[in-house]
Amino acid sequence: MRLKSFFFLFFLIGALGFTQAPEKFTYQSIIKNSSGYLLKNQEIGLRISILFNSSNGMSVYSEEHTVESNSNGLVTLIIGEGVTSDVFNDIDWGSGEYYLKVEVDPDGGINYTMNQTSQLLSVPYALYAGNSSVNLSVIGQSYITFSGNKISANKIDAPNDITGLSTVAISGNYDDLINTPTLFDGNYTNLSNKPELDDGKIYVGDSDNKSAQISVTGDVTLANTGAVTIANDAITTVKITDANVTNAKIANATIDLAAKVTGVLPIANGGTGATNADTANSALNSLGIFTGTGTISSGNGATVTISDSNVTSSSKIFLTFTSDTDGGPYFVDNLSSGSFRVTAATLQGGGTFNYLVINIP
Repeated sequence: MRLKSFFFLFFLIGALGFTQAPEKFTYQSIIKNSSGYLLKNQEIGLRISILFNSSNGMSVYSEEHTVESNSNGLVTLIIGEGVTSDVFNDIDWGSGEYYLKVEVDPDGGINYTMNQTSQLLSVPYALYAGNSSVNLSVIGQSYITFSGNKISANKIDAPNDITGLSTVAISGNYDDLINTPTLFDGNYTNLSNKPELDDGKIYVGDSDNKSAQISVTGDVTLANTGAVTIANDAITTVKITDANVTNAKIANATIDLAAKVTGVLPIANGGTGATNADTANSALNSLGIFTGTGTISSGNGATVTISDSNVTSSSKIFLTFTSDTDGGPYFVDNLSSGSFRVTAATLQGGGTFNYLVINIP
Protein backbone atom coordinates (compact mmCIF):
# COMPACT_ATOMS: atom_id res chain seq x y z
CA MET A 1 0.00 0.00 0.00
CA ARG A 2 1.41 3.37 -1.05
CA LEU A 3 1.03 6.30 1.39
CA LYS A 4 -0.27 9.46 -0.27
CA SER A 5 0.14 12.04 2.50
CA PHE A 6 0.15 12.66 6.22
CA PHE A 7 -0.08 15.71 8.43
CA PHE A 8 1.66 16.41 11.70
CA LEU A 9 1.83 18.82 14.57
CA PHE A 10 3.77 18.76 17.82
CA PHE A 11 3.70 20.57 21.10
CA LEU A 12 5.51 20.58 24.42
CA ILE A 13 4.11 18.78 27.44
CA GLY A 14 5.27 19.38 30.97
CA ALA A 15 4.72 17.73 34.31
CA LEU A 16 4.06 19.58 37.55
CA GLY A 17 6.47 18.78 40.36
CA PHE A 18 9.49 18.11 38.14
CA THR A 19 12.63 19.98 39.17
CA GLN A 20 14.10 19.47 35.69
CA ALA A 21 12.56 20.11 32.28
CA PRO A 22 10.75 17.06 30.75
CA GLU A 23 12.92 15.91 27.83
CA LYS A 24 10.16 14.88 25.45
CA PHE A 25 7.28 16.35 23.49
CA THR A 26 4.07 15.12 21.88
CA TYR A 27 3.72 14.41 18.18
CA GLN A 28 0.40 13.88 16.34
CA SER A 29 -0.25 12.99 12.71
CA ILE A 30 -3.27 12.18 10.53
CA ILE A 31 -2.53 9.28 8.14
CA LYS A 32 -4.25 8.75 4.75
CA ASN A 33 -3.69 6.11 2.08
CA SER A 34 -3.04 6.74 -1.63
CA SER A 35 -6.77 7.10 -2.28
CA GLY A 36 -7.11 9.81 0.32
CA TYR A 37 -8.96 7.63 2.84
CA LEU A 38 -8.10 7.84 6.52
CA LEU A 39 -6.30 4.84 7.98
CA LYS A 40 -8.60 4.27 10.95
CA ASN A 41 -8.16 1.99 13.95
CA GLN A 42 -5.05 0.16 12.67
CA GLU A 43 -1.42 -0.14 13.67
CA ILE A 44 0.98 2.31 12.04
CA GLY A 45 4.80 2.10 12.12
CA LEU A 46 6.73 5.38 12.43
CA ARG A 47 10.37 6.32 12.65
CA ILE A 48 11.17 9.78 14.04
CA SER A 49 14.55 11.38 13.32
CA ILE A 50 15.94 14.76 14.37
CA LEU A 51 18.33 16.15 11.74
CA PHE A 52 20.97 18.84 12.32
CA ASN A 53 21.29 22.04 10.21
CA SER A 54 19.30 20.94 7.09
CA SER A 55 16.56 18.65 5.84
CA ASN A 56 19.31 16.32 4.60
CA GLY A 57 21.55 16.83 7.62
CA MET A 58 23.02 14.34 10.02
CA SER A 59 20.62 12.53 12.31
CA VAL A 60 21.43 13.34 15.94
CA TYR A 61 18.54 11.31 17.32
CA SER A 62 16.24 8.58 15.97
CA GLU A 63 13.52 6.38 17.49
CA GLU A 64 10.75 4.02 16.30
CA HIS A 65 7.11 3.68 17.35
CA THR A 66 4.24 1.33 16.63
CA VAL A 67 0.96 3.06 17.44
CA GLU A 68 -2.72 2.49 16.64
CA SER A 69 -4.65 5.21 14.83
CA ASN A 70 -8.01 6.30 16.20
CA SER A 71 -11.36 6.51 14.40
CA ASN A 72 -10.24 9.76 12.76
CA GLY A 73 -6.95 8.37 11.44
CA LEU A 74 -4.98 10.28 14.10
CA VAL A 75 -1.86 8.80 15.68
CA THR A 76 -0.33 10.25 18.85
CA LEU A 77 3.09 9.51 20.30
CA ILE A 78 5.68 11.02 22.63
CA ILE A 79 8.99 11.89 20.98
CA GLY A 80 11.60 10.85 23.52
CA GLU A 81 9.82 7.62 24.52
CA GLY A 82 10.32 5.53 21.39
CA VAL A 83 12.59 2.52 20.79
CA THR A 84 16.10 3.95 20.33
CA SER A 85 19.77 3.56 21.11
CA ASP A 86 20.27 7.34 21.14
CA VAL A 87 20.08 9.67 24.13
CA PHE A 88 17.42 12.37 23.72
CA ASN A 89 18.93 14.79 26.23
CA ASP A 90 22.27 14.79 24.38
CA ILE A 91 20.72 17.04 21.73
CA ASP A 92 22.27 20.54 21.95
CA TRP A 93 19.25 22.58 20.94
CA GLY A 94 21.20 25.85 21.05
CA SER A 95 23.91 24.87 18.58
CA GLY A 96 21.96 25.40 15.33
CA GLU A 97 18.82 24.57 13.34
CA TYR A 98 17.03 21.24 13.64
CA TYR A 99 14.64 19.36 11.36
CA LEU A 100 12.09 16.66 12.17
CA LYS A 101 11.95 13.72 9.75
CA VAL A 102 8.96 11.35 9.95
CA GLU A 103 8.86 8.02 8.10
CA VAL A 104 5.70 5.88 7.95
CA ASP A 105 4.86 2.20 7.39
CA PRO A 106 1.05 2.02 7.13
CA ASP A 107 1.16 -1.75 7.75
CA GLY A 108 2.59 -1.28 11.23
CA GLY A 109 6.09 -2.62 10.50
CA ILE A 110 9.44 -1.04 9.70
CA ASN A 111 9.05 -0.95 5.92
CA TYR A 112 8.86 2.83 5.73
CA THR A 113 7.40 3.79 2.35
CA MET A 114 6.93 7.52 2.83
CA ASN A 115 8.73 10.28 4.66
CA GLN A 116 8.37 13.96 5.31
CA THR A 117 10.85 16.45 6.76
CA SER A 118 10.02 19.84 8.31
CA GLN A 119 12.10 22.39 10.15
CA LEU A 120 11.56 22.81 13.87
CA LEU A 121 10.97 26.55 13.78
CA SER A 122 10.65 26.86 17.55
CA VAL A 123 12.52 24.52 19.86
CA PRO A 124 10.47 23.77 22.98
CA TYR A 125 11.84 26.19 25.57
CA ALA A 126 11.96 23.68 28.44
CA LEU A 127 14.15 21.32 26.38
CA TYR A 128 16.45 24.16 25.37
CA ALA A 129 16.70 25.55 28.88
CA GLY A 130 17.34 22.20 30.50
CA ASN A 131 20.17 21.39 28.09
CA SER A 132 21.87 24.67 27.16
CA SER A 133 24.40 26.75 29.05
CA VAL A 134 23.35 30.19 27.85
CA ASN A 135 24.21 33.13 30.09
CA LEU A 136 21.76 36.02 29.77
CA SER A 137 23.09 39.36 30.91
CA VAL A 138 22.00 42.97 30.78
CA ILE A 139 24.51 45.80 30.70
CA GLY A 140 24.23 47.80 33.89
CA GLN A 141 21.94 46.55 36.62
CA SER A 142 20.76 42.95 36.60
CA TYR A 143 17.10 43.40 35.73
CA ILE A 144 16.78 39.80 34.50
CA THR A 145 18.40 36.74 36.07
CA PHE A 146 18.46 33.28 34.49
CA SER A 147 19.10 30.01 36.30
CA GLY A 148 18.43 26.63 34.71
CA ASN A 149 14.81 26.76 33.56
CA LYS A 150 13.90 29.77 35.71
CA ILE A 151 13.89 33.43 34.70
CA SER A 152 13.49 36.19 37.26
CA ALA A 153 12.71 39.78 36.28
CA ASN A 154 13.23 42.71 38.63
CA LYS A 155 11.12 45.86 38.50
CA ILE A 156 12.65 48.75 36.56
CA ASP A 157 12.40 52.16 38.20
CA ALA A 158 12.16 54.32 35.06
CA PRO A 159 13.15 57.71 36.60
CA ASN A 160 16.22 56.27 38.31
CA ASP A 161 17.28 53.36 36.08
CA ILE A 162 16.73 54.84 32.60
CA THR A 163 18.48 57.96 31.40
CA GLY A 164 17.37 60.18 28.56
CA LEU A 165 13.63 59.86 29.21
CA SER A 166 11.54 63.00 28.85
CA THR A 167 9.53 64.24 31.80
CA VAL A 168 6.23 63.27 30.18
CA ALA A 169 7.46 59.71 29.57
CA ILE A 170 7.77 59.34 33.33
CA SER A 171 4.76 61.35 34.51
CA GLY A 172 2.31 60.60 31.69
CA ASN A 173 0.94 64.11 32.23
CA TYR A 174 -0.17 66.11 29.17
CA ASP A 175 1.05 69.31 30.81
CA ASP A 176 4.63 67.95 30.72
CA LEU A 177 4.61 67.76 26.92
CA ILE A 178 6.57 70.35 24.97
CA ASN A 179 5.59 72.05 21.70
CA THR A 180 1.93 71.29 22.34
CA PRO A 181 -0.73 72.98 20.18
CA THR A 182 -2.83 75.81 21.54
CA LEU A 183 -6.18 74.29 22.41
CA PHE A 184 -9.51 75.96 21.68
CA ASP A 185 -10.92 77.56 24.83
CA GLY A 186 -14.50 77.61 23.54
CA ASN A 187 -14.46 81.35 22.75
CA TYR A 188 -14.96 82.01 19.04
CA THR A 189 -13.29 85.43 19.24
CA ASN A 190 -10.05 83.79 20.39
CA LEU A 191 -9.74 81.64 17.27
CA SER A 192 -7.03 82.55 14.78
CA ASN A 193 -7.50 82.69 11.02
CA LYS A 194 -11.28 82.71 11.44
CA PRO A 195 -13.39 83.95 8.51
CA GLU A 196 -14.72 87.48 8.49
CA LEU A 197 -18.51 87.31 8.58
CA ASP A 198 -20.70 90.19 7.38
CA ASP A 199 -23.96 91.14 9.04
CA GLY A 200 -27.11 89.91 7.33
CA LYS A 201 -25.28 87.30 5.22
CA ILE A 202 -25.49 83.53 5.12
CA TYR A 203 -22.46 81.30 4.60
CA VAL A 204 -22.67 77.78 3.19
CA GLY A 205 -20.05 75.20 2.24
CA ASP A 206 -19.13 75.04 -1.44
CA SER A 207 -17.83 72.10 -3.49
CA ASP A 208 -14.29 72.74 -2.19
CA ASN A 209 -15.53 72.55 1.42
CA LYS A 210 -14.97 76.27 1.85
CA SER A 211 -17.47 78.81 3.14
CA ALA A 212 -19.18 80.84 0.47
CA GLN A 213 -21.25 83.94 1.16
CA ILE A 214 -24.77 84.19 -0.19
CA SER A 215 -27.30 86.99 0.07
CA VAL A 216 -30.96 86.65 0.93
CA THR A 217 -32.95 88.29 -1.87
CA GLY A 218 -36.55 88.44 -2.96
CA ASP A 219 -39.57 88.90 -0.71
CA VAL A 220 -37.84 87.86 2.55
CA THR A 221 -35.10 89.58 4.57
CA LEU A 222 -33.01 88.01 7.33
CA ALA A 223 -31.59 90.06 10.19
CA ASN A 224 -28.39 89.13 12.03
CA THR A 225 -30.61 88.46 15.04
CA GLY A 226 -32.19 85.60 13.13
CA ALA A 227 -35.49 87.40 12.55
CA VAL A 228 -37.16 86.75 9.18
CA THR A 229 -39.29 89.53 7.70
CA ILE A 230 -41.64 89.28 4.72
CA ALA A 231 -41.69 92.40 2.58
CA ASN A 232 -44.85 94.47 2.29
CA ASP A 233 -47.23 93.43 -0.51
CA ALA A 234 -45.05 90.35 -1.14
CA ILE A 235 -47.72 87.69 -0.66
CA THR A 236 -49.86 87.27 -3.76
CA THR A 237 -52.35 84.67 -4.90
CA VAL A 238 -49.81 82.75 -6.98
CA LYS A 239 -47.56 82.37 -3.93
CA ILE A 240 -50.15 80.76 -1.68
CA THR A 241 -50.96 77.09 -2.13
CA ASP A 242 -54.69 76.31 -2.06
CA ALA A 243 -55.98 75.62 1.47
CA ASN A 244 -52.54 76.36 2.93
CA VAL A 245 -53.61 79.42 4.95
CA THR A 246 -56.00 78.40 7.73
CA ASN A 247 -57.79 80.45 10.39
CA ALA A 248 -55.41 79.13 13.03
CA LYS A 249 -52.48 80.73 11.18
CA ILE A 250 -54.02 84.21 10.92
CA ALA A 251 -53.99 86.48 13.98
CA ASN A 252 -57.19 88.39 14.79
CA ALA A 253 -57.53 91.88 13.24
CA THR A 254 -54.39 91.47 11.12
CA ILE A 255 -55.94 91.79 7.65
CA ASP A 256 -57.62 94.97 6.37
CA LEU A 257 -60.12 93.40 3.99
CA ALA A 258 -61.18 96.71 2.49
CA ALA A 259 -57.59 97.59 1.62
CA LYS A 260 -56.21 94.16 0.76
CA VAL A 261 -59.03 92.06 -0.65
CA THR A 262 -60.22 92.65 -4.22
CA GLY A 263 -62.65 90.76 -6.40
CA VAL A 264 -66.07 89.36 -5.46
CA LEU A 265 -67.33 86.61 -3.18
CA PRO A 266 -70.13 84.56 -4.80
CA ILE A 267 -73.55 84.34 -3.13
CA ALA A 268 -73.09 80.57 -2.85
CA ASN A 269 -70.04 81.23 -0.67
CA GLY A 270 -71.79 83.78 1.59
CA GLY A 271 -71.15 86.94 -0.45
CA THR A 272 -73.21 89.08 -2.81
CA GLY A 273 -71.18 88.55 -5.95
CA ALA A 274 -71.19 92.38 -6.35
CA THR A 275 -68.43 94.87 -6.97
CA ASN A 276 -70.36 98.02 -5.79
CA ALA A 277 -73.09 99.01 -3.31
CA ASP A 278 -75.97 99.19 -5.80
CA THR A 279 -75.25 95.81 -7.24
CA ALA A 280 -74.84 94.40 -3.73
CA ASN A 281 -78.26 95.77 -2.71
CA SER A 282 -79.87 94.24 -5.77
CA ALA A 283 -78.31 90.91 -4.92
CA LEU A 284 -79.64 91.12 -1.35
CA ASN A 285 -83.09 92.16 -2.61
CA SER A 286 -83.18 89.08 -4.81
CA LEU A 287 -82.78 87.06 -1.63
CA GLY A 288 -85.73 88.87 0.06
CA ILE A 289 -83.55 91.17 2.18
CA PHE A 290 -84.26 94.95 2.19
CA THR A 291 -82.99 97.91 4.24
CA GLY A 292 -84.10 101.47 4.95
CA THR A 293 -84.16 104.32 7.51
CA GLY A 294 -86.86 106.08 9.57
CA THR A 295 -87.41 108.73 12.29
CA ILE A 296 -89.73 108.89 15.34
CA SER A 297 -90.68 112.37 16.62
CA SER A 298 -89.95 113.28 20.22
CA GLY A 299 -92.41 112.66 22.97
CA ASN A 300 -93.78 109.72 24.93
CA GLY A 301 -95.80 107.24 22.99
CA ALA A 302 -94.59 108.55 19.64
CA THR A 303 -95.48 106.44 16.61
CA VAL A 304 -94.35 106.48 12.99
CA THR A 305 -95.59 104.49 9.99
CA ILE A 306 -92.99 103.48 7.40
CA SER A 307 -94.09 102.86 3.85
CA ASP A 308 -92.01 100.23 2.07
CA SER A 309 -93.39 98.22 -0.82
CA ASN A 310 -91.19 95.30 0.10
CA VAL A 311 -93.00 94.73 3.40
CA THR A 312 -95.58 91.95 3.61
CA SER A 313 -97.76 90.87 6.47
CA SER A 314 -95.34 88.01 7.14
CA SER A 315 -92.11 90.06 6.91
CA LYS A 316 -89.65 90.01 9.79
CA ILE A 317 -88.51 93.54 10.68
CA PHE A 318 -85.46 94.47 12.79
CA LEU A 319 -84.53 97.99 14.05
CA THR A 320 -81.26 99.62 15.04
CA PHE A 321 -81.53 103.15 16.53
CA THR A 322 -78.74 105.48 15.53
CA SER A 323 -79.63 108.59 17.62
CA ASP A 324 -81.65 109.61 20.71
CA THR A 325 -82.08 106.00 21.70
CA ASP A 326 -82.62 106.50 25.43
CA GLY A 327 -86.10 105.39 26.39
CA GLY A 328 -88.36 102.61 25.26
CA PRO A 329 -89.55 99.93 24.97
CA TYR A 330 -90.17 99.87 21.19
CA PHE A 331 -92.86 98.02 19.30
CA VAL A 332 -93.06 97.04 15.61
CA ASP A 333 -96.37 96.12 13.92
CA ASN A 334 -96.96 94.97 10.35
CA LEU A 335 -100.09 96.91 9.35
CA SER A 336 -100.48 95.49 5.89
CA SER A 337 -98.52 94.82 2.78
CA GLY A 338 -96.42 97.87 1.90
CA SER A 339 -96.00 99.41 5.40
CA PHE A 340 -95.23 98.82 9.10
CA ARG A 341 -95.51 100.90 12.28
CA VAL A 342 -92.90 101.68 14.97
CA THR A 343 -93.97 102.87 18.47
CA ALA A 344 -91.65 104.17 21.23
CA ALA A 345 -93.48 103.92 24.56
CA THR A 346 -91.30 106.32 26.55
CA LEU A 347 -88.98 107.83 23.95
CA GLN A 348 -86.85 110.73 25.18
CA GLY A 349 -86.59 112.99 22.15
CA GLY A 350 -86.60 111.99 18.51
CA GLY A 351 -85.02 108.76 17.34
CA THR A 352 -83.46 107.82 14.00
CA PHE A 353 -83.29 104.15 13.12
CA ASN A 354 -82.24 101.71 10.42
CA TYR A 355 -84.50 98.83 9.62
CA LEU A 356 -83.98 95.46 8.00
CA VAL A 357 -86.79 93.58 6.30
CA ILE A 358 -86.47 89.85 5.68
CA ASN A 359 -89.11 88.11 3.66
CA ILE A 360 -89.22 84.40 4.34
CA PRO A 361 -90.69 82.39 1.44
